Amino acid sequence: MTAATPATPAMLPAPPLVRISDLAGRSRGSGFLADHQGTVLTSHEAVDGLPRVVLRTPSGRTEVIEAADITAVPAWDLALLRTRRLDVRPLVCATDRAAADLRVRVRLGGWLTAAVRGTSPATYTATDRFHPLPSAVELDLPEAAACKLRLNTAATGSPVLDARTGSVLAVLGTALHTPRRSAGFAVPLRAAAEDEPGGPVDLLLRRNGATVPAFGVDLNVAGVLELTSAAVHTAIAPHRAPPADRREAAEALRAFEHGEASLLAVVGPPGTGRTTALAAHAARRLSGPEPAITLWLTGADLDGDDASVRDALARRLAHAGRAHAASHPDTVGDPARIDPDVVARIARDTGTPLLVLLDAPEEMPRRLLARLRPWLAGTVSWLRASNARLALTTRPEFWTHNLTPLLPAPAAAPSGGRGGHAGSGPEVWGSGLAAQVELGDLPVDSAAEARSALGIPAGRIAAEEAAHPLSLRLLSRVRAAQGRDAGGAPGRVDIFSAHLDLCALLIATQLTCRGHGPVRLRDQCRLAARVSARLHEAARRCLGPVVLPARDFEELFPWRGGWARAVLDNEILLPAGNGYRFADEEFAEWLQGCHLDLDTTLDRLLAPRPGQDAIPRHRVGPIVFAMLVLERRHGPESLRRRLQRLVDALPGGSRGETAANPAPAAAPAPAVWWAERLLAEVLTGLPDAAPCTGPLHQLAERIGDGRLPAGRFGPAFWRRLSLPVAEKLALLRLLLPADGPGPGPDRWLTVAAEHLAAEPATVQRLLCRWFDDERPLRRSARRVTVADAAQALLHTHRSASPDTLTEALADATHPRADELLAELAHDDPSAVCRAVRRWAADDRPSRRSAAGIHAAAVLPHVRDEPDRALLREAAEDLLARPDYAGLHTLAHTLLLPDPASRARHLPAALHHFTSLPCGAPRLPGLARALTAALPTHPEPVLRAFRTRLLPTGDSADGPAAGDRAGTEAAAALLLPLADVTTPALARRIARLVREYTEQCPLTSPEPVAGFLRQRLRHGPAARSVVHPLVTGLLRNGPPQLRTALGRVLGRAGGPLAAPLLDELLGTERDPAVLDQVLEAVARSGGGRELVHRLGLLLNRTAEGARLFDHRMVALARELPGFADQVQEWIAGAPGEWAATIGPSARRELLRRATGPRPPAVPAQAAAEQPPPPPPPSPQPQPQPQPPGAGTEPRPSRRNRPVGLATPR
Repeated sequence: MTAATPATPAMLPAPPLVRISDLAGRSRGSGFLADHQGTVLTSHEAVDGLPRVVLRTPSGRTEVIEAADITAVPAWDLALLRTRRLDVRPLVCATDRAAADLRVRVRLGGWLTAAVRGTSPATYTATDRFHPLPSAVELDLPEAAACKLRLNTAATGSPVLDARTGSVLAVLGTALHTPRRSAGFAVPLRAAAEDEPGGPVDLLLRRNGATVPAFGVDLNVAGVLELTSAAVHTAIAPHRAPPADRREAAEALRAFEHGEASLLAVVGPPGTGRTTALAAHAARRLSGPEPAITLWLTGADLDGDDASVRDALARRLAHAGRAHAASHPDTVGDPARIDPDVVARIARDTGTPLLVLLDAPEEMPRRLLARLRPWLAGTVSWLRASNARLALTTRPEFWTHNLTPLLPAPAAAPSGGRGGHAGSGPEVWGSGLAAQVELGDLPVDSAAEARSALGIPAGRIAAEEAAHPLSLRLLSRVRAAQGRDAGGAPGRVDIFSAHLDLCALLIATQLTCRGHGPVRLRDQCRLAARVSARLHEAARRCLGPVVLPARDFEELFPWRGGWARAVLDNEILLPAGNGYRFADEEFAEWLQGCHLDLDTTLDRLLAPRPGQDAIPRHRVGPIVFAMLVLERRHGPESLRRRLQRLVDALPGGSRGETAANPAPAAAPAPAVWWAERLLAEVLTGLPDAAPCTGPLHQLAERIGDGRLPAGRFGPAFWRRLSLPVAEKLALLRLLLPADGPGPGPDRWLTVAAEHLAAEPATVQRLLCRWFDDERPLRRSARRVTVADAAQALLHTHRSASPDTLTEALADATHPRADELLAELAHDDPSAVCRAVRRWAADDRPSRRSAAGIHAAAVLPHVRDEPDRALLREAAEDLLARPDYAGLHTLAHTLLLPDPASRARHLPAALHHFTSLPCGAPRLPGLARALTAALPTHPEPVLRAFRTRLLPTGDSADGPAAGDRAGTEAAAALLLPLADVTTPALARRIARLVREYTEQCPLTSPEPVAGFLRQRLRHGPAARSVVHPLVTGLLRNGPPQLRTALGRVLGRAGGPLAAPLLDELLGTERDPAVLDQVLEAVARSGGGRELVHRLGLLLNRTAEGARLFDHRMVALARELPGFADQVQEWIAGAPGEWAATIGPSARRELLRRATGPRPPAVPAQAAAEQPPPPPPPSPQPQPQPQPPGAGTEPRPSRRNRPVGLATPR
């Protein structure tokens, strides 16, 4: 650090000292004020032995100090006196020790100039004892002057001053001596403080350095704060505290100060309050109990030749120092010569690093922008070396394209994501070098808080501006000037226009107030128009350099006449480096956009000529506003043509082009960036984007087809578009194939869901149009189509408006709509019941048909009486229309289970039931509905079933015909009867079944088998009814019936079927029946005992043995693992199986088995084995088969039972 020019003693004013005396008025010494808390520092000699002392200032004010207010430090011959009312200024305590040959000033009657001879140990003689001092300053004084100092009560305690700066180096002591010298010593303050860290002297010197400004070689914290705080307060004054705190920025800045990163970027578009957030943080640092050293710079303060930010800091400190020296002539040291390295060290010593705030670095000179890499490297090196911090605010474009490429890659992504309204947490770059926090519009809660604080009622600002900080602030200012509510909900451009008019009027008012006499309103308005024109011209001249040169500023707003002062007082333009800039960047960009040659600019961006200077990307704002102004002035068609140029510059224009296979003649990367950015900003900035749907459809098609990466046109872009909901949904449908997997806000499906929640009635119908769209979502883990997504979306958000959803699905007349209605019948039966009631009363045939269909679907899920009442009313409505006889079956199906309507409608339902043809599709449902009436009306209901089942009934179309339709009809009638568990009714039904088998032997086997299968599912409780019925049928029934029942019993298993199967095996002699039972047992995983028993029963006859061998081989062929299972049984008991399986069958089983071969059959067993059966005849006689025998579907592979046939 370069030292200040030494000052002569005559140049320094005499410091104010405090005289110390006892109560009798006898002088005891002098002292000086050392801090703003009233602490007087003197020698211990001055107060030694006194219970109270009297202090007197040069102005004559006195104060009596009690012993309790005296802090004695006799070990260093010092004392600290706590006072309250002294009217003298504190003196600066030097930061360095007194060096040999240093020129000092000593008070001995008057102020004398002396020199420091050096330091040496000394002894202080107090009234009670001696105190050895390890170090005392030895002054080089004439012998006569030294002798006068010995026990001189007037001189004791006075300060020893640095002759160059006037700071206090030591305190004069007259009771200090050495063996070779008896006077001319002083106590060094720094040595006394370092001897006892945290002691009273150390704490006093710290307070002195923190509160009494000093510069030059004695520069201290207070001196640095004196220079920096004034400059920072001036810089942040226009950026008043925001109405709502940006908590994310405040937290990131606080964490940054105590973290490892050296650089923090507060990134955000203009108008989001990034500069205000930085100013608020600077204000917090300066207003705390211990102000922290902070420096404020702007990009315009940087110079093209700067090696790092240190050079700009040196200029800013020198400027602040000169201003301070001009206004404070008694300043200690030279404030104009301050080294930033020293400032950083002083800040580091306080425990809080130096924080440099750099606003808008994109405004740096072009020369420096060309040397950005070495400047940034030098800045980072200086920050690391000095342990300083640099926080800057910048646009996203400058940070992303100019600064970020020069930094190491981020070490990790921020938790919680980035972007959005609320901003993001800090993102830390590699090696702890830099961090980033992004700002956007205010969060919802903060925006509401800000509008309330600014006095903006709900609905008095456009929805897209309700969370924009700059729009809120400027509109609040305009409303305050209006004094009344002007109504309306202005957008951003309207707010900026009103703000310009207000600024022009305020400046005109200030200019007219300088004159004398009244001012006519017309003249004032004319002057305001002139001011507005000059502001427009200032913006036009700022288009290139951003900062308005001082010469241009003075030309437009001359100091003479008060123009410049009025503009600066109203904070429209602010000083910035060697020029001036608009206070609000986004407002300035709007003004500049009004004067931009748009077509020339687009030519320069999309097709730049060789050697032409590129437009910086951070200057995108004026171009965006130029396009918005074009739309307002010349209509949407003019804008649409420019937007089409931008769309044509994007990749993916050809249908054959994809993101992985771009077109050969792609636009250059800068042109693509400009096209994407301008399209995104302009389209989302339009108050009504409907006239521009052509370019939007092209974008959506390219993204959905995979020809254009989403990039800037992600879900957030489409969410912000001001479009009718129908047009928005049409675009989202085009985009959906490119949607990402998993839930989250960054999905187009999420945007559709938001619109569905906001306008369910409209969006539900729009989504139903997606049911025909079978395009797949390419990034989905499983195959999901657009139609699937629409179905899922409607089902997930069904509770938003279920009634309008059912209407939309009914109008869709699409299979997917019917599927969704079926799902709603299960998940929300009340909504479907309400819909059925509406549709039943509708005159449209399609609605009445839907009422019947979906009433039957929802009936099993209805639990509440109000829903039953709705279905009852709907059914009665359908019955009341004779022209809809096809729906009467469904109507009766709805009415019969309801006890409230059963009795009234049962006769008609029974008549309808008995008159239905066998193939009627709704017959099973009506039959099941009739079983619900059995407990209350058993006789007529059973009579109706008897009529339908038995050939002697009144029905002309009964099952006696013997056709397949009759068989299926009988099965449909018996299945619901099998579910009747009331013992008395179950016995009557069993008699009806027995009677049916007797009268219809050809058609009854399969329906009765189905009846038995269903009854067995009720478990042992059905034994009392099932056992007598089945045993009787097994003993007396025809072979076809026994075969069908045997198949059921062989497959069923369980405690109810086992004794019945045992009964069958004990009485059955027909090999064909036993063969079918064997197949059923094997396929159901029956055990060894059953198979072996069946084998013994079949081997009683030659035909049976042949059937057994044939069936075993067939099962081995069809059931995987069956042959191995049989081989294991044979190996376990070869003698038992030798009598059941013939040699040829054994060989076939052995050939198909995959496991180890069984041991050979013993000779005795082989001798006892009957001869093998003859091979089957090439044309065997067909066995009598009942209708439907052998048509029972074979179980599928995945439902195949485990046991005998375990799949390999």
